[in-house]
Amino acid sequence: MRLNSGDRVLFFGDSITEQHLWTLYLENLLLWHEPGLAIRNRGWAANRAVDGLARFDRDAAPLAPTWVFVAFGVNDGRYLPPTGAIADEYGAALSRLVSRVRSIGAEPVLCSPSAVDEGCDPMLKGYNETLVLLTQRCQTVAQREGARFVDLFRPLLAAGPGLAPDGIHPNPQGHLIMARAAAKQLGLTGRGPLLNDGTPDPLLPWRSSAPLPAGLHSVFVDGERAGNYDASDLTRGVTLRGGALRARARAVMALSQSIWQADRAAWRTYGPLGLDGSRSPAAAAALQAVVTRLEESRRQLLQQPFRVEPQPEVPIRLGPWAVSGPYFPDSPELLLSQPFAPEEDPGSASDWRTVAPAGPEGYVDLVPLLGPVNQAVAYARCSFAAPADGELLLRLGSDDGYRLFLNGAPAADVPLFRGSAPGQEVHRLPVRRGLNHLLLRIHQGVGGWDFYATAYLRPNGG
Repeated sequence: MRLNSGDRVLFFGDSITEQHLWTLYLENLLLWHEPGLAIRNRGWAANRAVDGLARFDRDAAPLAPTWVFVAFGVNDGRYLPPTGAIADEYGAALSRLVSRVRSIGAEPVLCSPSAVDEGCDPMLKGYNETLVLLTQRCQTVAQREGARFVDLFRPLLAAGPGLAPDGIHPNPQGHLIMARAAAKQLGLTGRGPLLNDGTPDPLLPWRSSAPLPAGLHSVFVDGERAGNYDASDLTRGVTLRGGALRARARAVMALSQSIWQADRAAWRTYGPLGLDGSRSPAAAAALQAVVTRLEESRRQLLQQPFRVEPQPEVPIRLGPWAVSGPYFPDSPELLLSQPFAPEEDPGSASDWRTVAPAGPEGYVDLVPLLGPVNQAVAYARCSFAAPADGELLLRLGSDDGYRLFLNGAPAADVPLFRGSAPGQEVHRLPVRRGLNHLLLRIHQGVGGWDFYATAYLRPNGG
């Protein structure tokens, strides 16, 4: 599917299109391929292909689309057993829609009906047999007319039951399966896949145009670390992802949702289709002006260059950790201040238990080790080897707060009660070449009790 700046994409279908989920996910993927697109959704509940044909001149043609995703079929089977007459009626309506789409200079993309969950309603028992017949007829029409075809039925059916609460309308996971299937079949995966929340995961190819000193470098995109690579790899070129790239994709998706809400209100609530008491040409025009401003903001965000900066950094492995506790203060008021043996005399504490951190963010859950207790203190220690003198960038997150010691000296105090997340603080600490020692005192109010810890070293003179 070849997209050009200025193309106008229309999703035209039934209530599953009107849900604005698989269309939203695919819309944002399309925008990462071509930021200059205008995209609209004109789904309408209970529509069949013949209904879409009847309202095409009202709802589709005035938008002057260049691409039209035609997505009908679930209602075309009339929730009856499969018959040739049903398939013929559906196929004839699709053929006429193809002709009508092309008559306004647009190119159609024919999308099959999605599968239903037959176990949700006795009315749906056996209905997928009808929908597979309509899927085959949709594909036949697409082949005969030389149109693109997207099979939404088979991927959703293969994913199994439990993806449509009412048996007909997919939940977000079902819509994600549909969007991923459409993206794959249309060749739209080259700029990145769809994450599990439907957000695109943009890929940014990058290579250093300037010579880099030998060794490892972290690459920062808009100030967020996107990976750590050898200098030779950065000279040849790498593909960056995550971090600021995903944050921008989510911001784009939020704008797309706002654009859809404003456009829908202008079309269905305040425009000619609204109820007598709601119709307001002035309100509809004001909303369309909002849509225009939001689209321009989205376009600028998509086209804004990413700031990419390499920085000599060496990843430092933290862990396994030795954990000691729980320790209980003499009174709740002393929870944040009363010292215990690991802090006063590290050699005197003998009840250390070893735990390996989990995942790339170095997660350690203290509850399985120390039990679900309240108003307590735990200590966690580990040693690491620094390959050179330099600055340690230590990313910590904790539930609750903590006190940090480096090589026996206090380094940070975070006297908070909170839930944990990776990188809630980044401490920049001088370290020496060779073995260094970290000690964390993590205090516990109530509830969860855990921490995250990862680190990078910036060598002096790097």
